[in-house]
Amino acid sequence: MSSVIHTLPKVDLCCSLLGALDAETLATVSGDTADGVAAEIAAVHAKMGRNAEGGGDVGSWLAGLDALASRFTRAAQLEAVAYVLGQRLIRDSVVHVELGIDPLRPAIDAGEVAAALERGFERACEDSDDALLSWRLSAEARRGDDAEAWGAAFASMREAVGERICSVAIVGDERVPADALIAAVQRVRGELPLLVTAGFGGAKRELQAALALQPKRVLYGVSLLRDEAACADLRARRVPVVALPSVELRCVLGRPGAPPVLGKLVDAGLFAMLASGAPGVFGSNLSGEFERTSNALTWRLDQLRTLTARAVEVAFIDPRLRFVVARAVENWRHRPRLTAGPTDDGYGM
Repeated sequence: MSSVIHTLPKVDLCCSLLGALDAETLATVSGDTADGVAAEIAAVHAKMGRNAEGGGDVGSWLAGLDALASRFTRAAQLEAVAYVLGQRLIRDSVVHVELGIDPLRPAIDAGEVAAALERGFERACEDSDDALLSWRLSAEARRGDDAEAWGAAFASMREAVGERICSVAIVGDERVPADALIAAVQRVRGELPLLVTAGFGGAKRELQAALALQPKRVLYGVSLLRDEAACADLRARRVPVVALPSVELRCVLGRPGAPPVLGKLVDAGLFAMLASGAPGVFGSNLSGEFERTSNALTWRLDQLRTLTARAVEVAFIDPRLRFVVARAVENWRHRPRLTAGPTDDGYGM
């Protein structure tokens, strides 16, 4: 991996908590270290991580997340997850991350989960010299879930760590009816920004219904490319569209060998950027996503810096820290080592 890209201060706008760790680490932190359990979790990862040729789909992705959630029965396990994840983010030069977490998954009191994550990330920062890591939670509401149960779980989470929750995201297959759930989300989210997926299923009608909710951010964005009117509206309102390359490919939202969706979104004039999605499941990290996208689109480092600057601009982050991060990204541009080094594969500004 390019050491230059690795040192770029990064903002991850969409990282699934359950999809963030690899199978071996999940087996350890869930308290099940036996080879059989590790193999079981690895099998779940493999099913979630099949590429389009292997038949991966949205259903296997969501079922895989549920299987991972079932491994956690105690809040202390989530504290261990946050600790390991925090260390990895710091090593990968991620300075702000927005974690997607479903109040109904895992089946632990959502308030306890949020408090455990707080403790784990604090420990990770304390154990890392010169650590700079801001983190917030995006509460996910999956289409098809019980509206009343979700509302109660969300209330518990918000009571425990209200300031940590930065948004509410309506996720899942857009073809699944979700009127009651969406109504519950609208009642309880208050001033929290709303995020929606656009690409996990459905056609023009489902896309228009999702965008009619006036989201502050769109995730995936694959479906947008089929509807010029939707693109025009999002361009006019400068709504951020977050691409997740690995999830898109593995869930048959793209196809092997096709140009990354991010490039198509940018070419369509949309305010687009990328995030990691599920780095543990797919054996990646944000640096890896940047590098693969850069290689596929033949982008230079200044274009990657622009992606990060856009992410800093739209992140749900403290204004003072936003200024610090923006300066760090700008300063990275002027690093003295701008030409290729032994591990930098010809990258330049």
